[in-house]
Amino acid sequence: MKKKIVYGLAALSLVALLTTPFGCKKINPSDYSISVDTDVFSSPMMVFFENAKADATKQPEGDFTVKISGDDASKVVTVLGTRDFQAHEGWIALNLAKGVDASVKPVSFILTAKIDGFEEVRKEIVISSKDDAKFTIKVIEIGNHPSGVAEETKNIPLTNGVISSDQYLNTIVENGATETVSLKLPSGTKMLNKNGEPISGASMSTNVRFYDVSDESIHVFPGGLAPQLVTDKDGKKIDGGIHFFTAGLMDVDMKIGDDEVKKFSNPIDAEIKINENQDNFTTGQKVKEGDLIPLWSLDELTGQWQEEGTAKVVNSNGSLTAQFKITHLSGWNLDWGWSMFGSYGTKKVKLDVIFETSWVNPTGLYEVTLRSPNGGYLGALHCTPIYDGFVATFESTPNIPLAYIEIYDRVTKKIVHKSAPFNPSTQNKYNVKIADSPLKYVDVSLTYSLVNTKNPKLKPTASAQIIITDLVSGIKTSFFTGSTSMKSDKGNIKVRLISGRNYKVSTLGKDGKIISCESVFDINDLSKLKYDKINGLNVKKLQYNATNKTVEIEFEYLL
Repeated sequence: MKKKIVYGLAALSLVALLTTPFGCKKINPSDYSISVDTDVFSSPMMVFFENAKADATKQPEGDFTVKISGDDASKVVTVLGTRDFQAHEGWIALNLAKGVDASVKPVSFILTAKIDGFEEVRKEIVISSKDDAKFTIKVIEIGNHPSGVAEETKNIPLTNGVISSDQYLNTIVENGATETVSLKLPSGTKMLNKNGEPISGASMSTNVRFYDVSDESIHVFPGGLAPQLVTDKDGKKIDGGIHFFTAGLMDVDMKIGDDEVKKFSNPIDAEIKINENQDNFTTGQKVKEGDLIPLWSLDELTGQWQEEGTAKVVNSNGSLTAQFKITHLSGWNLDWGWSMFGSYGTKKVKLDVIFETSWVNPTGLYEVTLRSPNGGYLGALHCTPIYDGFVATFESTPNIPLAYIEIYDRVTKKIVHKSAPFNPSTQNKYNVKIADSPLKYVDVSLTYSLVNTKNPKLKPTASAQIIITDLVSGIKTSFFTGSTSMKSDKGNIKVRLISGRNYKVSTLGKDGKIISCESVFDINDLSKLKYDKINGLNVKKLQYNATNKTVEIEFEYLL
């Protein structure tokens, strides 16, 4: 029986995604044995943290604290039912508390993490279903920015906190970013704090960062591309939030000593160079001179977005540039938008992407991206295995005349499908046939047994997770095992893995610690079919069944 996997266009980089980040939900081939206990927690989530830089050697690892904030923060708990949010080996499992139904009213919260060697990440996550969900949050490694991110730092002299001569801040073409940001601070401008009070000093440190429209860059956009806390130019909340289609973002920080500059006595001229292939979301054509692009600001401390009018596109020295003025410091984003949940002037239209493959067990990790005619990023389903009959549903699509589907194989690092352009707001189904990877795969049948300790104090918890990590690429694939209960639970996961590679099988123990073992699955040399580095798992079977050509694994662990 074919199963549907429902996805949202939520950007985290969540990250979102965020990204964005992005909701990846229940993978449920018909031969899974997975139970769901609706009397415990709902909407189980897996959140993975990943270096935003492609092919980076350093990844988030070890244990680190995650902070959950926002209006719905009290509705989020760990798989153990606590609010002690600790990530392990670059991932954390979360749930909504008992009685919370995100399908009735979406739940939004802010996830913040500071990981050694990485910049602090802050992403908004939106849950609108009881189904399982998976999010990948891209994080920026300190000193190793993702492609498309350019940065400029400069010290500006002041006279008692006042600019005595015109000053300019400009990013340069670097790190894959072909566009630039320019700021002009006019002479006589006073630097003000958040309360509008002058800040005195002889020097001001400044940092300007530009995020272009390439994939690596937009996955780490401050605030993400699908925020819930959004107000229009009149200060009215936009119900249901927004999904941005961006033309670029700049983030500016200024300090005089330890005091943060937040406002100016005079407006500052700003301009962002426009990518030559930038699509105008409202017309479906390339951006041209005279176009107006909606302008938004972000308060990164609260996650609040505010519509600030428009930026006008002009021809500046032969290049299209969006020009505008700013009176306060924040993230500034050039964005068109549509709603995730059917408001903001557009109806909710979903799109099913239906896969036909020659294999029936989940395989690989694919990115399924919806793009504008010239490659602009509209949304994506991240890091998902696929199989025959897999249906990925974009819950909300934009009213744009033309778009196309692009499918990228993260394992082989190749685009494996690109559709012809079509109207996603009128065509609600798209069928795609994906050829098998040139890599050699082997079917794996993994049986798990959760053994009850007969502890009368043991309470039911949300679903457990099994994570299979490719130790060559570091790519993780997760599976929800259904809710654990007072009784013993059993289940089976079927997946295809690359022959000859080392894999780690992990889950989370009831004490909140990782339990795992590492194995080699190689049907070419059965002598290499072994496991080692056991940590809390009792491996009862590891063998190759030549009849059904499947590696069979069986393990148990205590509740």
